[in-house]
Amino acid sequence: MFFLVVQGEFGYDVGMSVLIKHIDMKEVSSLRGRFIYFAILCLLFLPTQVYAQSDVVEDRDIRRTEKQIEIQEAIRNAAKQAALIKSLENKETVTYQDVLKDPDNILLNFRYAQAQVNRGDMVGASATLERILMVNPDLVPIRLFMANVLFQLDNLEEAKREFEILKEADLKKEQAMQVDLYLTQIKRRQSPLTLTASTAIGWGFDTNRNAAPQSKKRMVFGTPIGLTGTSKRRRDTNTLVSNSFGFEKKLATQAGHSVFGGLSYFLGEQTVADDLDLQSFGGNIGMNLQTPLGTLIPSLSVSQLYLSRETFMNSLGAKLGWNKQIGDKLTATISGGWTREDFRPIKENAAAADRKGGRTSGSIGASYVLAPNMQLGVNVDMNNKSIDDDSKQYNAYEGYGLTGSHTWLVGEGQFFLSSASYTVNGYDKPDRAISSRKRQDRQYSARFTYGAPLKLWAGWLLPEFLTKDVTMTATFEQSRTHSNITNYTYKNSKISTMLSRRIEF
Repeated sequence: MFFLVVQGEFGYDVGMSVLIKHIDMKEVSSLRGRFIYFAILCLLFLPTQVYAQSDVVEDRDIRRTEKQIEIQEAIRNAAKQAALIKSLENKETVTYQDVLKDPDNILLNFRYAQAQVNRGDMVGASATLERILMVNPDLVPIRLFMANVLFQLDNLEEAKREFEILKEADLKKEQAMQVDLYLTQIKRRQSPLTLTASTAIGWGFDTNRNAAPQSKKRMVFGTPIGLTGTSKRRRDTNTLVSNSFGFEKKLATQAGHSVFGGLSYFLGEQTVADDLDLQSFGGNIGMNLQTPLGTLIPSLSVSQLYLSRETFMNSLGAKLGWNKQIGDKLTATISGGWTREDFRPIKENAAAADRKGGRTSGSIGASYVLAPNMQLGVNVDMNNKSIDDDSKQYNAYEGYGLTGSHTWLVGEGQFFLSSASYTVNGYDKPDRAISSRKRQDRQYSARFTYGAPLKLWAGWLLPEFLTKDVTMTATFEQSRTHSNITNYTYKNSKISTMLSRRIEF
């Protein structure tokens, strides 16, 4: 992308570009003419190396910011679920046939209930445990396990009753802590107002932070020119910060409607490439409307993105989502929205305003619980980017994507999150300052995250107040983009590690 201001597709405000347009092509056919033509291209190109790949970098950074916020939310949810399910972890494989051989054996029945949990049959486990307690109500480990099962079934009143009975019993220190934890969680879930705050800080490394073309060349007016200076591939490290605050207020209705909202902040501070520093502020507000056909989720969002410490984009969007649980294991989701994106020119990209316009998005997806500790997800996305200026339609595109995800809670509060995606983007018009061809991109990406309580790995070294509710994560991400225009064919590997903490009150 040139620093030069383009009027229409080929009219320039700079005298140098007029010279390009009026070169005698007969002279270009001679050796001397070719040299002059190439020299003029270089004069136009070399002073603007830093801007040349800015469009692909900025598009990627917008998605990068959005994805990072989504990833942090997924990590927080996985960490929370891993902590809550920890008390149900076991390796029992007892079958009903085993129980029939010795039906009065309480320990065997308890092991069978644990095996039912492993298979995802929470309702069956609850019934088995209830039968045991009818025979002997003083078995603390079995009542504690049953209370946990009731909590996982979202039967909060019954779970609360069981935990309160346990609170009066003679408990070990670890059991007492578990009872207090679950009673606090139940109180928060039943409270009409829930507040959450989270913070995360970490470090990252990219092998190609500026999305330099893999061919080491860039097309300029259809002519390939080698990369020089800061246009070459740049490896860099960065400091990552992600903070959020949210609330949910249950409305005084029988249906169970609620209002939610939140604020978010993200910072990606580069060590060397300061022109690629990222900063984002965002906010959203919406409602959960319970209907017989599922939950409707209308919402509004606003965000401000800074690139290289300058305001680069302001956005305002509206979205309507829907989800419905089908049976015990399957959840279906649909969403659609529109966002107004106002780009502003900055030092690194004076033509950023050419990309002002709207973005229409939609998705349909589903998640399936394979086991109490494992879930699969699939999502199909659509994006349509429109541009206000009719003469800048080479920035408009339509894209489709497919994403698969997997969550695995592996025990002791640990978890693995993995995802793979494939995206295709087709642009409306060619950018003739680069090539006469319309741009077509295909992107592949894969991400793997391991998370665990900090206490698991550093509890022996650090005091408890420093490790309490802190989750440690390590992420590896590989992305590759293929394009019919060499400028946009690149690959990048990214690693990052984060420490995060979530507080509910």
